[in-house]
Amino acid sequence: MEVLCSPTAYILVNGEHSLWCSRVDGSLTPRRVCSLAELTDPQCLGVIYGIVGKFQPTS
Repeated sequence: MEVLCSPTAYILVNGEHSLWCSRVDGSLTPRRVCSLAELTDPQCLGVIYGIVGKFQPTS
């Protein structure tokens, strides 16, 4: 899975699906990968192989 960062969300992308985590309130929203077209200037933070618990990238 790729981890992307936008001004409003962290986005986990896996194939045709993505999971958006709000940077404001932490809410999670599943979306189709085509929703990435809405982003302006997303940054790739890296690749992960799974999630256990919480993660907090340094910024």
